[in-house]
Amino acid sequence: MQDAAIFDPRCREAPHLNPAVDAAPAAGEVRATQGMHSRSDKSADATARRELNRLHKKLRRQAGNAIVDYQMINAGDRVMVCLSGGKDSYTMLELLRSLQRSAPISFSLVAVNLDQKQPGFPEHVLPDYLDSIGVDY
Repeated sequence: MQDAAIFDPRCREAPHLNPAVDAAPAAGEVRATQGMHSRSDKSADATARRELNRLHKKLRRQAGNAIVDYQMINAGDRVMVCLSGGKDSYTMLELLRSLQRSAPISFSLVAVNLDQKQPGFPEHVLPDYLDSIGVDY
């Protein structure tokens, strides 16, 4: 799902819905309108932002309700968030950070990752990201 990419820390900005906007021109081709968006592109971007906002609110509400219903977090708790490096664990961390900012109680987060030495996955990605957002690990 493309909307979930916004929660991926490697994607710091919302992805374009139209990849042709960022595509390099062919050899010898000059684009007079490079950087300009048509009205339909702006409308599509606005629609995508609304859908993403709606998804974020729904996930946040459902996670918040589960936390309250099952008494999962109490005042002063230190919540461990396990990060695999996948988009679902990044999403959970971002939801908990969002809830942490507005919760009527104070709790802290600590991220944990078991480095499985997956080929091709650079080991510095998770620590760098966690440092950049100020989450203990």
